[in-house]
Amino acid sequence: IIVTYDEDFADARFYPLGKHHGVVRLRVWPTTTEQTQWALGRILESVPEERLQGSLIIIDNKRIRIRGGGDA
Repeated sequence: IIVTYDEDFADARFYPLGKHHGVVRLRVWPTTTEQTQWALGRILESVPEERLQGSLIIIDNKRIRIRGGGDA
């Protein structure tokens, strides 16, 4: 699973859902170590492990969006 701030990894034309192990795209602000740890903690607490496989997960300061992993 790739964890990144790079928006290109959210482009389904280059990274089709189900064709990779999973992408977590961070959109938190500010981009500090603390905010990154907070965002990853939210994912680990609220997203079941099986939903991570092959999914695109976009997390911002307010919500978590999941594409793929059963709801593509």
